[in-house]
Amino acid sequence: MKNYKTFFFAFLTALAVILAYIFDYNAEKKINKVQQAFIIGLQAEQINSIQIIKNDLKIGLQKNETGWTLTEPFQDSGDNVIVEEFLNKLTNERQISIVKQLEIGLTDTELKAFGLDKPAATISFKNNLGLTKKIEIGTVKNYEGNSYIRIDSENKIVLASSYWSTVAEQELMHYREKKLYRGNLADIILIKIKSLQGQFELKLLDGKWLSTRREISLDQNKVRGLLKKISEVNIEQYVFEGEPSAKLINEVGLDKKPVYLEVHTAKTRWSFALNSNAVDGALYALTERPTFIAKVDISAWETFGNLNLEALKVEILKSPDSIVQKSEVKVE
Repeated sequence: MKNYKTFFFAFLTALAVILAYIFDYNAEKKINKVQQAFIIGLQAEQINSIQIIKNDLKIGLQKNETGWTLTEPFQDSGDNVIVEEFLNKLTNERQISIVKQLEIGLTDTELKAFGLDKPAATISFKNNLGLTKKIEIGTVKNYEGNSYIRIDSENKIVLASSYWSTVAEQELMHYREKKLYRGNLADIILIKIKSLQGQFELKLLDGKWLSTRREISLDQNKVRGLLKKISEVNIEQYVFEGEPSAKLINEVGLDKKPVYLEVHTAKTRWSFALNSNAVDGALYALTERPTFIAKVDISAWETFGNLNLEALKVEILKSPDSIVQKSEVKVE
């Protein structure tokens, strides 16, 4: 009987140890699952509004049927590729760990220790269901370079990857459209060009590009290549928004307008002037609709500065007979 009781108590003890282990394991697993949860918790494809606040700068982005539009600090096209990559990356970010959590509110001193009293940036997301998420990014990083963030002003501080600090450092230009021409190439029906080599016009008629100089036959692939080059001119820096003063135009060397290109569609007209600045060696463009001065890729000068109608002509290959005849001509 005594041996039976001893065995029974041993069994209960072993059972208690096993249950305790299972409980602790599940609890730890649950904690890890909570700590490694998605930070934003919204689907990238459903997010249609982003606001980024950095000190006095407020960047607003809104998604519509054509892509992302910059709404603050002014209206312009957003860089669709950059914004989509940014969203896909952030919506897949998980918490590394929870470094501090309180039942009551975090004090200014506690927030300051993680650089969250005055965040490097605050990013707010909103989706098409009306759900929102706000992330504050601290100015302090841990020894591994990871970021401290705060989610929806909760009473906890989360450790996240260094990518959040990288996002906080991005300027307005990062999210803004970098193409000089924002229209659809397929809609262009008329191009007017003035370069260092002359002035000419190209017109689309019945699906074929023609020169206003009737004696010249255009190589259609070369004209399409020109259109592609127009769309590939990239902005390196926005210099001035809106109508610039005559003084500023003179300072960047655009008062002379050595290169001028005008593009027409059935409903719109758009143009840009281009010139290389002798002072800093940069290439500047003055555009309209929207109107701004921008510093652009210097390679555009080679493309448009020396552009001429001859370069777009169909190359007439000489026949073998003419080559033979030419070779038979004797020089006296």
